[in-house]
Amino acid sequence: MSRPGTDERLRTTPVRDAMTTEIVTCTADVPLMEVAALMAAHRIHSVVVLAPPGSPRDDSPEVWGVLQDIDLVAGASWSDQFAGAGTIAASPRVVVSPDDSLAAAALAMSENAVGHVLVTEPGAAAPVGILSALDIARAMAPLPDPGPRVAPDRAAVRPGDRLVITAHQQGGRPRDAEVLEARGPGGGPPYLVRWEDDGRVTLHYPGSDAQIQRLSRT
Repeated sequence: MSRPGTDERLRTTPVRDAMTTEIVTCTADVPLMEVAALMAAHRIHSVVVLAPPGSPRDDSPEVWGVLQDIDLVAGASWSDQFAGAGTIAASPRVVVSPDDSLAAAALAMSENAVGHVLVTEPGAAAPVGILSALDIARAMAPLPDPGPRVAPDRAAVRPGDRLVITAHQQGGRPRDAEVLEARGPGGGPPYLVRWEDDGRVTLHYPGSDAQIQRLSRT
């Protein structure tokens, strides 16, 4: 049986199958410094900003705002840290239905230049979920292979092997790194490497421009 490709999965997978139902919210008067602490503590990139208590129709989607981490960063240089979240909740409020496809949600994100969309249902007093670009990325990731395509002893990359990145410009020098650790299954990528040119250690997932030079083993 053939496995569905990325395009087909995005077209056929509903938002409800990928969204997060736990939404972090705050009111518009919560200080930005507290919102920053909230994002850091929960490791999230956006907060739904609700209308101030007592506002007319404060349960309506029309008065929700979305504060993304990029809004917080953009406002950091000029905003008073005690200013309320409502002052910089500048990201467009984009909503989708739980029954919309992930492809439709991705298009909405792209057209509105946002990394999150709220998921709403008719008559609901609050969003029923939130969908992030990372959620869509997870759906785009290849499905697990039913079996290895190459023998493990050939696929495994080991500490001491060299990772060489081909130069992209004529006359350029290739980048060379020592593999410190293979973090993927069966000795596959990503690799923890130390770059020869600057000594930096990074976690790298090589593309088609990379080759592995294996350490000679007796």
